[in-house]
Amino acid sequence: MAATDYICAANLELDELAGVPILDYDQAKSPVGRVAFVSALRQALIDIGFFYLKNPPVPKQVLDDFVDRATALCNLPLEKKLKIDMSNSKHFLGYSRAGHERTGARRDNREIFDKFLTELPPPTPEMPAYLNVQGPSQVSTA
Repeated sequence: MAATDYICAANLELDELAGVPILDYDQAKSPVGRVAFVSALRQALIDIGFFYLKNPPVPKQVLDDFVDRATALCNLPLEKKLKIDMSNSKHFLGYSRAGHERTGARRDNREIFDKFLTELPPPTPEMPAYLNVQGPSQVSTA
């Protein structure tokens, strides 16, 4: 059960992308390369929190469709984005404006759309509160 973040990269400056780890999936295809790939993946996830995957095992058409949809989402007018603002959802899914989130006590200069890959029903009242991240996504309605 993983969430997908659509980050609108058009709002990022080139120097903000300079430290993004680039992992090559082709490296994971050999036993020796796989060890190095997994080590680099672990470091990227723990130390940075994200990475760019080069040569992913995904058909080109799927990647192209994703980029087209993500671009359209990022290009929505602000008033439409605000209709799906995270503050409107107890499931913490939706839109967050640049500068409205903090990581490590620093302002995040990015806008983001949080959405679960699989739509999940909201938890019942007797379930633990941390499951409130499950529920309908507003992003689908944008």
